[in-house]
Amino acid sequence: MSTARSRWLAIVLVTTVLLSAVAIGAAPALADDHEPPEVPAAYYGDVTIAGEPAPEGTLVTAVVGGEERGSIVVEEPGQFGGPTYDDEKLEVPGSADDSGEPVTFLVNGEEVEPASTVQWESGAHEEVSLDAGSDVAERDYDVSIDEAASTTVIRPGDNATIEAVVENTGDAAGPTELEFVIDGGPFENAVVDKQAVEVEPGDSKAVTFAIQLEEEGDYDATVDLVHFGSASTTITLDEDAAPAPGPGLPPAPPDPGDANIQVTDADLSGDQIGVGGAVDITATLENLGGASGLHAVSLTVDGETVASDAISLDAGEEQSLTVTQSFDEPGEYAIAVDGVAAGTVTVGSVDVSVADASLDETDLDPGETAEVTGTVENAGTIAGNATVELLIDGEAVDRQSVSVGAGASTDVTFTHSFDAEGTFDVALNDANAGTVTVSGPDDDGMLPTPGFTPTITLVALLAVVALGR
Repeated sequence: MSTARSRWLAIVLVTTVLLSAVAIGAAPALADDHEPPEVPAAYYGDVTIAGEPAPEGTLVTAVVGGEERGSIVVEEPGQFGGPTYDDEKLEVPGSADDSGEPVTFLVNGEEVEPASTVQWESGAHEEVSLDAGSDVAERDYDVSIDEAASTTVIRPGDNATIEAVVENTGDAAGPTELEFVIDGGPFENAVVDKQAVEVEPGDSKAVTFAIQLEEEGDYDATVDLVHFGSASTTITLDEDAAPAPGPGLPPAPPDPGDANIQVTDADLSGDQIGVGGAVDITATLENLGGASGLHAVSLTVDGETVASDAISLDAGEEQSLTVTQSFDEPGEYAIAVDGVAAGTVTVGSVDVSVADASLDETDLDPGETAEVTGTVENAGTIAGNATVELLIDGEAVDRQSVSVGAGASTDVTFTHSFDAEGTFDVALNDANAGTVTVSGPDDDGMLPTPGFTPTITLVALLAVVALGR
């Protein structure tokens, strides 16, 4: 009776061990069942038309499921976007349902097949080569100023009007942007207005800009058709000029009083930056007067004007203005907006780099993960930021942003899953972490049973011995 009971207990024990091992092996697969995050895909690359680099202003559009998802304008001939972290890219949003869907591209509105198949994946960072052939229409615009329709000689306080004419001289449509730039008096190449415009091939469209100026003198007024050219004229303020014509401009309210736009507050986004870095200066402006007006805001560094911009406020209105200023030399700089102190910025050296990197595992089965750890050090004199990229065979597959104090260090950790067999070089930026080897089944073609650790195996053997007694 005792022998039978012992055998029965042993059988139960073996069965329990086997079921536990199967459960342990299956658990990770269940835990991995989740939907990918909806992170936009990002594309960049080269684009040619009839074998020649596509000119500046060429429009590249991505299409997923028949829907235009994003566009980018060629800034440099033959190139859209760029590969580095800070470069602009053609961002294409999507959802989990779009995973694996083909991405097609339009160049100036005409469909172009990429050199290799592109499929939408969440968070993809992919280089694409586009050859548009000779059938793709080119975008080309021309801009001029209609002097007869413009009012360029005015009295102080009146409105000058500039009528620009945009003509589509190309064979393709597509949006472009006009910038109205004033230089003179308190303005230093200040962009005072922007308007988007789209004109069909062979057509033209008039766009009117207006500005109120106070100080006598001559002002250069430029209408810049971004990527395609510009046109300029001169605005002259003269006390003896005839009153500016009224049609097209809103009538002035009776006895409005004067505009009184002042900077009421100014601050910096930070007080330490590296050489070549930039700081954002934010100023709050308020119109304390009884009429609307346009005010030229001046940014000074150590008392010297380095930039100006224009802001228009209605009576009683308050608005914030942010300007970015870069510094190429170390030192301390006092920054002010219209004489209101924003603070002092210290420009020092930032020397942030990955000092070393290592792997916790170098031999893996397909689907297993490795942890990559690195130490990021700052050998500079001020705190700094850096982007650490996880590189697999030289390709960035993940990234983290870190902040490191002067003379300090911090650790970063990445986890990456290796699905394919092979040997992979792993690095964090320029620091080599080592090589991961991913191998498949054993030589006999059998995969090891998941969950059979040495402890479980020993328990199973003891159970078999008990069966034999």
